[in-house]
Amino acid sequence: MFLTEKQYKVVDLYYNADLSLSEIAQQEAITRQGVRDSIKRGELTLLEAEDKLGFYKKQQETEKLLDAICKSVNAVLEENRESIRSRTVEKQMQWILTCVDQMDSEE
Repeated sequence: MFLTEKQYKVVDLYYNADLSLSEIAQQEAITRQGVRDSIKRGELTLLEAEDKLGFYKKQQETEKLLDAICKSVNAVLEENRESIRSRTVEKQMQWILTCVDQMDSEE
């Protein structure tokens, strides 16, 4: 884990629960400055980890590839509907789109 348990909780409350520094300070029984410091240290830790691991960049690349796959599959489907009319091709292309949708929804 990249963050301490306390940092994780404070960052989560601030960004995901949308609580103010004062609300977090009261809930965690620490000062507003303590909350702010914890958030800043947590942000720095996460940014350093991202720089080393590149998860965001990999996710963006994956999304671009999935979009390209969908465009290609839709082009094949269109061609199939206009001239080939193969049920097998239709089913396989629909299956690929379903897989891509599942991958996209998991992100």
